[in-house]
Amino acid sequence: MPLARLLLALVLAALTALALPVAMPAPFGAAAIAQDVAAAPDYAQWEKDAALAEQVLEQDRASNQALEQLRDRIVDWRAKFAAAQTANQQRISTLRNQIAALGDPPADGQTEAPEIASRRSELNDQLSKLQAPGIAAVEAHSRAEGIIREIDTVIRDRQADALLKLSPSPVNPINWPAGAAVLTQGIKTLWNETAGAWDNPARRTEFRNNLPVIILYLVVAAILVLRAPRFIEGLTGKLRHSASMRMRDIAASILSLGQVIVPVLGVLLLVLAVKATGMTGLRSGELIGALPDAAAAFFLARWLGSSVFSGGTAAPIVVDRPLEARFHAGMLGLAAAIEVMRV
Repeated sequence: MPLARLLLALVLAALTALALPVAMPAPFGAAAIAQDVAAAPDYAQWEKDAALAEQVLEQDRASNQALEQLRDRIVDWRAKFAAAQTANQQRISTLRNQIAALGDPPADGQTEAPEIASRRSELNDQLSKLQAPGIAAVEAHSRAEGIIREIDTVIRDRQADALLKLSPSPVNPINWPAGAAVLTQGIKTLWNETAGAWDNPARRTEFRNNLPVIILYLVVAAILVLRAPRFIEGLTGKLRHSASMRMRDIAASILSLGQVIVPVLGVLLLVLAVKATGMTGLRSGELIGALPDAAAAFFLARWLGSSVFSGGTAAPIVVDRPLEARFHAGMLGLAAAIEVMRV
């Protein structure tokens, strides 16, 4: 029994001895130095990035997107320098207290004890070395701030110039020949694509095979675009006058959204019908693909106009001429649709 206890004690002592080096912390000075080295910014890489940014700004050829990416990189550097400014603060504070404990330096013409002078010089040297990383970080942070301000100024000036730049007005007759030439060229491109597809026997076979589906799509699309909005509008009006007060407005508002959703679905069927013909090309395919977004813009504006300027004292906005207000809302939607179609 005593032998077993002795063996157990030896095993525990061995395990404790093995775990002790792992549990012991590293020397304070070495750990602090390693931490400072790991946390210190890479000033060599920063010098390269800063020089590149200054060169890009000087040449003024980079796009706004490239400038934004460059700005993000400099912002990351600025954050690193802001954190590095506080390096060694605790040790610096301790050294300053030590230097202050030595008393004021001797005045001109006076001397102090050699031991104190030597200690003061040693502490001042240590303080200078510890302050160097923070001073370098402050200088680099100031440089990064300046680069970011320059990038912001360039982007802001470009945006202001683009905002104030006047585009050719279609009202000006001088621009009509150029506009007519662009329109004519676009029509020719679409015609050539369609004619080229029709000359392809495989495309014609595809068109004939899909003809029943194409006709079905076109019929349903015509009903959804031309007839369904008026039907939903009438049904919404009946619902507002027949349902209970609590649910009337909610149900009517939800149903009225069909004036946007249903015709857009019809336009989607129209797009499917055109694509099923197999006669679309690159440019015409892009044009047809933009139709649903354009239809959504138009029908949404028209729905907003009819909902807001419905007329009567119960309308959300009471105007003298609600029909004219709805017309202008529809025209705004048409302008938005045309803008969407500019592929």
